[in-house]
Amino acid sequence: MTDGRDQIGRLSSVICYDKGSAMNEPNNEAKWVLGLAAVASLMVALDALVLSTALTEIGRAFDASIEWLEWTANAYILSFAVLLITAAAMGDRFGRRRLRGPCKALAPQ
Repeated sequence: MTDGRDQIGRLSSVICYDKGSAMNEPNNEAKWVLGLAAVASLMVALDALVLSTALTEIGRAFDASIEWLEWTANAYILSFAVLLITAAAMGDRFGRRRLRGPCKALAPQ
């Protein structure tokens, strides 16, 4: 007859792993996801920088107030970020090659 503590000891040795195992190291997929998320964030920030640079000309062209320009910039940046995340999720779900045609049809020439 086995002791209950002996069974727990064997179970804990199966569940636990040493500090040098591969479980502690991030896998390549997690590194790619983190890298792509960082690139997407950089694209949104870069696009916001371009927009903020052009805001003076937009304000002059439309005789807009500062409040109107703030709303315009926020709406543009928010919609760009949301569409970027949505497009990435759709690419994961349906496949990037299947979405390439419809996305090219929507993009301005």
